[in-house]
Amino acid sequence: MPTGTSFLVTNTGASTHTGIETYAELNINDLLFPDSHLGKISMYNSFAYINAVYTDGPYKGNQVEYAPHIIERTGINYWIKGFELNAQYSYESKSFGDATNAISDPSAETGIMPAYWLMDISASYKWLKYKASLGVNNVTDERYFTLRTSEYPGPGIIPAVGRMIYGGLSIAF
Repeated sequence: MPTGTSFLVTNTGASTHTGIETYAELNINDLLFPDSHLGKISMYNSFAYINAVYTDGPYKGNQVEYAPHIIERTGINYWIKGFELNAQYSYESKSFGDATNAISDPSAETGIMPAYWLMDISASYKWLKYKASLGVNNVTDERYFTLRTSEYPGPGIIPAVGRMIYGGLSIAF
């Protein structure tokens, strides 16, 4: 650092993050149809509740940026003789793009990131040493974003990817 140059480093304040994260999965066949030859079905749910709040400093009482209160993933799996299918619903509640908890700003650098939900579906089939897979992320082509920036390519929101279809083939050696 050159002589006579100084930097001031500041912090937005102290914060406390509390919450709960859960995961549950239920194999329906084992519970209701233990001898079924129609494949297996399971349902799962991953749920997180987060309360992230500034406890000291100029933003005391505000929600910590990029910290949604609720994150949830729930889905169903089905598999039979090498075939697997998964459908998943994802939800994330609103969050803020900065410590001020601004609702909106003409610069688009700060403001709320609205809640969003998504559906994803994937399938695969394995035969001997070969496997084929196909999936669709964001099935309903929801328009959402999870980031705001003042840098390239901003300023503004960074939109998430819309509907995406993917596939693959693999061989195990």
